[in-house]
Amino acid sequence: MMGLDNHGSWFGEPDNQIGIIKALQSEGISNLGIVFNQHHGHGHIEGFNSLLQRMLPNVLCLNLSALPW
Repeated sequence: MMGLDNHGSWFGEPDNQIGIIKALQSEGISNLGIVFNQHHGHGHIEGFNSLLQRMLPNVLCLNLSALPW
């Protein structure tokens, strides 16, 4: 199993990761998911509920950070 981390840039955008996963699934690769770290996703706080609904089929881990960023 491999997890895509949302750490910066185009690759770190969850919707782009969903697209990558779907493209690879169409090629028969099924051991891929998303590791979403909230401390890298501050820009996604507003609208997180709809983002989570899109990510849920692929979420391997949801990391909520209590660090004072």
